[in-house]
Amino acid sequence: EYIKDIKGATMAGPLKNIYAILFGACDACGIGQNEKGILFKKAISEMSQIIKDQGGDPHTAVSYAGLGDLFATATSINSKNHEIGKELILSGILNLSGEGSISLDGLKIKLGETINKYPVLDVIIKMTADSQSAKNIINDLWK
Repeated sequence: EYIKDIKGATMAGPLKNIYAILFGACDACGIGQNEKGILFKKAISEMSQIIKDQGGDPHTAVSYAGLGDLFATATSINSKNHEIGKELILSGILNLSGEGSISLDGLKIKLGETINKYPVLDVIIKMTADSQSAKNIINDLWK
């Protein structure tokens, strides 16, 4: 499937890397598959809304560039961003060498005040800003 939505695909790339950090953190916290499935659905919905808000086609979030890449990046033990999320929980240190951690500050600037509209993204921002409390932030998702 050829993606014609350049704006959407350009947003989907960094977003899937950022969301993958959360899924690595969830794995390190022992979050179950059902909970991660719910979170995955919420992440895709958020990606769709962000893409739409940035002038792209919201359907790009469920294309190869969105859902396909997010699934591969968020669930693979070989994904750098997934590993960064695990490392954040296990060591309390945010590794700034992955695309997701590098892209997060730029995304915050790009989205500005509208960033508050996206609760899953907000969790990632909170956990990366306060790496010592990241495990509690993740576990609070399920309360």
